[in-house]
Amino acid sequence: MSGQTANDRAGFLNPSSGLAESQTVELSNEFAAVTLSLDYSGRGPRLHVTDTESGEGVYLDPLLLSALCRSTPADRQSWLRTGDYADIQPRTTALPMALSRVTTNES
Repeated sequence: MSGQTANDRAGFLNPSSGLAESQTVELSNEFAAVTLSLDYSGRGPRLHVTDTESGEGVYLDPLLLSALCRSTPADRQSWLRTGDYADIQPRTTALPMALSRVTTNES
């Protein structure tokens, strides 16, 4: 992909996405804050997610994002048991809304 301009890479994006290569989006709540950006330095476009507090980041390509969408609530709950939360035992009650599967009625 080296030598390509942003216009050359535009075919990788949905034109209505509204997020250009140089733009970032910040998401935060009372528990965490992350910055999202698009990255083209790999073999294809991917999402770069950076934890604002630690500075640690991860690149998510379309395959990983699809796997995230197809994961179960139990899968996602286990991902939260890391760092300061590693020793917390899972509750048997309903998962927080942020971990529940999002579905749409779109065809």
